[in-house]
Formats: sequence, C-alpha cells, structure tokens
Amino acid sequence: ECAAQAAWGGREIEAFRDIHPTKPIIAVVLDGAEADTVDLKSVLPQQLSAGNKEPLAADLRRSGDGYRLGFLKLVSALSGDPLNQLLQKDTRRRNRRVTLVTTASLFLATILLTLTVRAEWARQDADQRRAEVEGMLDFMLNDLKAELEPVGRLEALSGVAEQAIDYYAKRDASELDCASAIRSIHAFHLASNIHLNRDELTAATDMAERARALVARKKQDCGSVPYFMVADGHSEYWAASPIWRNIAAIELGEVFDEAEYKAQLNALKPYYERYRNAILPLEDIPDQRRTFAIESADTSINIGSVHYYLDEFAQARDQFDVAIESISVIATPEGRLPQGSEEIEPVKTELYTLANALGWKAATSEWLDADQEAIEAREFERQIMYAVATAKPAETDFPALAQALQSEFAILRIKSRAFPDQLQSTDLARLESRVSDLVGTDPTNETWQDLLAKVKLLRSDIEAPSVD
Repeated sequence: ECAAQAAWGGREIEAFRDIHPTKPIIAVVLDGAEADTVDLKSVLPQQLSAGNKEPLAADLRRSGDGYRLGFLKLVSALSGDPLNQLLQKDTRRRNRRVTLVTTASLFLATILLTLTVRAEWARQDADQRRAEVEGMLDFMLNDLKAELEPVGRLEALSGVAEQAIDYYAKRDASELDCASAIRSIHAFHLASNIHLNRDELTAATDMAERARALVARKKQDCGSVPYFMVADGHSEYWAASPIWRNIAAIELGEVFDEAEYKAQLNALKPYYERYRNAILPLEDIPDQRRTFAIESADTSINIGSVHYYLDEFAQARDQFDVAIESISVIATPEGRLPQGSEEIEPVKTELYTLANALGWKAATSEWLDADQEAIEAREFERQIMYAVATAKPAETDFPALAQALQSEFAILRIKSRAFPDQLQSTDLARLESRVSDLVGTDPTNETWQDLLAKVKLLRSDIEAPSVD
C-alpha cells in the first residue's frame, strides 16, 4: 500500500502539524513506490497537499531524482545548505576520489613494471616473467591510457612510455612477435601524444616516425593481424598530427603565408590516405567490421577536414557523408537513436564521432549555401548530444550538454541569416536563459561564458531596430 493510501500516515501528518505548525515536513519517495508514477500527488499522502500546495519530495526512485540527487535534496532540506552548493561539493569529492585511485594505481603499476622489468632477464622463469611484464604493459598502454586520456591526465604515463620503449629496444625487431611489436608501436604512439601535448613537435614527430619504421619492419610478418592494421593506420595519424600545429602557427602568425598554409595542408593528405588503406582489409573480416566502421569514420573526418580548410567544400562534404554512413551502423542501430544509459553507454564514443561528423557536415553545407541541409545536420547533432547528456538523470554529461546547446545556437544562427521567418523571438531568449543558468552554477566555465556571449550578441543583432 503506498503512502497516499495509508490512513495512519495522513493522521500522523495532521497530528505533527497540530503540535508543530511552523516546522516543515520532509517527504522521501523510496523504491517501494510505483516505479512508473511521475505525479508526486498520487504517491504522497493528501495531507501534504493541503491548501492546494504542490508537495515537494526527495524522489529516490530511478525514474525520479535517483539516489544521489535525491539524497542531496534531503541533506539540503535538513541542513539548509543550497542544493547547487551541495552538488558542487559532492562533485569535487568524487573527483578527489578518482584522482586518489588513479594516483595509487599509477604508483603501484610503476613499481610493478620496474620490478618485473629488472627480473625479466633473469635466467629462471624468464618466459613467465616476460609474459607478466608484457601483460602489465598491455594494461598501461591500452586500458589505463583509455581511462586517463579523456580527463587530460595522459602526462602521468610519460614514464611508462619511456620504460616500454627502452624495454623493447633491448630486442631486435626481428625477435618481436606480432603482439610485442604492436605494444611497442603503441608505446611510440603514447610518447608522441605526450610530446605533442607539451608542444615538443620534433620529439613528437620522432616518436611517430619510429612507430612507422617498426610497422615497415614487421608488416610482412604481421600485416594480416587486425590489431597490427589498426596500429599501422594510427602510426600515420600520429605522424600527421604535428603538421596541424605548424598550420595553427601559420594562422596565428603576424603575416599569413597562404602558399605555405596550403602546402602544409596538402602534406597531410598522403598520411590520411595511408591510414585509410591500412584499415581497409578490416572490412572483409567478419568480427572486425565494428572496428572498421570506427576507423573508417575517423579517417574520413580527417581527410574531410583537410579538404575543408583548403576550401574544397564539395570533396569535404563527401568525406563527412562517408563518415556518417560508416559510424551510423554502430551508433544508431536499427536506424534509431539510443535512449537511456543502458543503450547509450556501450556506443557513447561512436555517438560522439557521429555528432562530430554531423557538425563538420553542417559547417561545410553552409559554405555550399545548403542551409537547410546544415540545419538538419545540426538538429541531429543536437539530438544525439542531448541524449548523451541526459542518459543518466542524476549525472548530467556537461561536455555533451555544451555541444548540444552549441548545436542549438548554430541552428538559430543559420535561421537568422537564411530563414528569418522561421526564427521565433522566444527561441534565443529561451536559449539565453538556459545558458545563463549554467553560468550561474559554474561561473568559471569558459565554455558556458563564450556561448552566452554569442547568444547575447546574436539576440542583440536580431532585436536591434533596422536603420534605413
């Protein structure tokens, strides 16, 4: 029997109010309540709604606030602290816990790696110890890297990359089996990435070229191994990456050298074409088609971006269409957008890739005066990122939300220029209000501040009286 139907619960509320008329009653909805019930009035005792008051409660059900947000609402009500302040404290506490676990894991992993590397060459149990070392390297070069890279902590693996490179340098390439060769290549990729983040372009290029050299040495023996094909393609990607920094330097220079700018862009094309050629055989391997779809989309976006900056917009759009078609097979199975955490989490990376390709296509379509096409691409991008942002009701994915709101702004910007009759006066006001709320919860967030400034500027341009 739910609380709304329990007679004694209502009598207790009336008795409490008679004795303590000024004290609040804090309601909590537990999992025992009807899971599909959204209206709190139908779950809570009627006495809480006396005087036509809208009842407030901490809804701990999954379909409501969820345990974390519901618990914080309860704490806020009991302590008097603002809910936003408690949310920020809880987020900082969770981040400190992640940092502590990461630091401890890195410390232990480094100790284990050092000890096993020193013991690896011992005459007894050499094969077993080598397997342990390479298993540890596999974990750090792949799993741990995947955890640290999204949060900008890749620098913590600098020592691991150096030790891995030194470890494999003690053996000639001809002695490496394919699995060891792939791990060695991954170590060069990681080192190149770290040097690139430090703006050490010469060192980044050197690491990438050493990876390419090892690929060339082992291609005859390992060229049919799927993971080697991917490592081959990624070696081309990392060899190309420092060139983008050169291009950025030209753009920011005091004098723009257009000829050098285009020469650097054209220099990227062979790398990305080799990347594509390296992963093409994956398409014909049944259990590698998912990997092929992901890699194909990535390389098509890379090639398309080069065409875009060379003002070759028709070729760029073709590449972005290839990327969208490739990744949609994985990101939107059965032709529909995944909903909810259980569906979105397994394909979250692919959804980001799809949204990225749609954003590039939209920007390209604008240059081709295909404004309606650009709006449709931005709208799909917005839907994807909003679904990702709200997959977990109690834990908003703020980077995804930022991209969703930026897509919405892009749609309004295009409409203001190409289809002013389709732009409602309330659209920008509503978007400005949403972004202002986000700025209020995190005033130091530059993404929200930049977006708010853009929205205000566009709104002022539209609402400004015309001058004849």
